[in-house]
Amino acid sequence: MAEVREHALRDSAWIVVYGHVYDCTAYLKDYPGGVDIILINAGADCTEEFDVIHSDMAKALLAAYRIGELVGAGDGSDSPDTAVI
Repeated sequence: MAEVREHALRDSAWIVVYGHVYDCTAYLKDYPGGVDIILINAGADCTEEFDVIHSDMAKALLAAYRIGELVGAGDGSDSPDTAVI
C-alpha cells in the first residue's frame, strides 16, 4: 500500500478495489461523479466506497484501468502489502 499511497494526486491517481490496483488518472476528466470523488479516494483502498455506489457496468469499465495487484505478507517483501505493477 505504501506505493499506492504515493499516487494520491491529480496527475497520478491510483485506487485499490478488491486487492487490484487501478490507475484512474486518465479517467478523471470523464468521471461522471467528478474529479474530487476520485481524488478523495486516490492512494487508498476504496473497495467499500466503490461497491456502494457503482453498478455492474461501472465495475466492468474499471478493468481497463487495472495496472496490478496487491500481494500480502510472506512473499519476501519488506511491507505487508506491496503493489505489483
